[in-house]
Amino acid sequence: NVGAGITIAVIVALAIAGGIYASAHGSATAWTMSSVIPTRALPAFIAALPIVIYNFLGFELMSSASTQMENPKRDVPRTIAIAGALIGGFYLVATIGMQLIFPAGEISQTTGLVDALRRGFGDSGVASVVVSILGIGALFCFFASLVPWTIGANLAAAEAAAQGDLPPIFATTHATRGTPVGAAMLCSIVGTVFTLGYAGLFSLTGGAIDDVFWNLFAFSSVIFLLPYIVMMLAFGKLRRLDPDRPRPYRVPGGAVVTWLVTWIPAVLLAAAAVFFVWNPYDFSFAVTGSILIGLAVTVGVQEYFCFKSPEWTRLRALERGDDPDTARQFTDSAPLALEEGAP
Repeated sequence: NVGAGITIAVIVALAIAGGIYASAHGSATAWTMSSVIPTRALPAFIAALPIVIYNFLGFELMSSASTQMENPKRDVPRTIAIAGALIGGFYLVATIGMQLIFPAGEISQTTGLVDALRRGFGDSGVASVVVSILGIGALFCFFASLVPWTIGANLAAAEAAAQGDLPPIFATTHATRGTPVGAAMLCSIVGTVFTLGYAGLFSLTGGAIDDVFWNLFAFSSVIFLLPYIVMMLAFGKLRRLDPDRPRPYRVPGGAVVTWLVTWIPAVLLAAAAVFFVWNPYDFSFAVTGSILIGLAVTVGVQEYFCFKSPEWTRLRALERGDDPDTARQFTDSAPLALEEGAP
């Protein structure tokens, strides 16, 4: 809650800074139809689509906590709709405020926020203190925003591990609070390793800090996007194969709505994933190659998990006292380490 409040304060401050700068110096961006609408539509679309898609990732994560809600049928759709509207509104306000101060081409990927606040509020002593406080607040918000993301992802990972889709360590929970400590610790370790790895790679090759940021951002974003594509396709298949099953909440509409809800997001997500890795109008072999290396490692780990999943599913069933044969996920599963009579 504190992080959310500070985030709103920083966005409002950015809008105020933009207004102050524009009133004194005029807008740094010409707000005309010819300047707002890109003349080269395809390159602009390729550059903007991944960022726009990324900005909205995570607003649906509260569905992972539906079992902890009193009325998920009411609360989940309402929460997702409100979160999506707020995210879009806040991004719009922040973007306009920043572009009142800087043209889009001059905004740094790493220091753009602080640069805009500093130029908007001026160089006085009071302004410097305000900008420093807002900068620290923004940094705090970046870490605070990881909390709901991590909670949602860790809850989903713990649920998957409980069913056998992930290694049992992901299902480890706190003895008294029930929080998924296993998934949280593994997430922290993997994130730290990849961050240090990319930073070391770029320091050895003389890369700039903006390049390190973009590589980590693009790599992690593709990893986030891929499950969404599968989720969209799974929605369409489940709606077709099992349409009458009672569910806590469901998307209204018939076959046409199902087709639209399935394929429009899936195509946009797939395009965003491709353009994160490869931009034909701004290609860099170093950037694309390093992202592909990270993706190859990730896919390799994923395939190993898929190979081991039948064994883990059987193990979890035995731990619950269920029939392990009915818990198998694949009929042609790999040889299992546990025998039929294993405890």
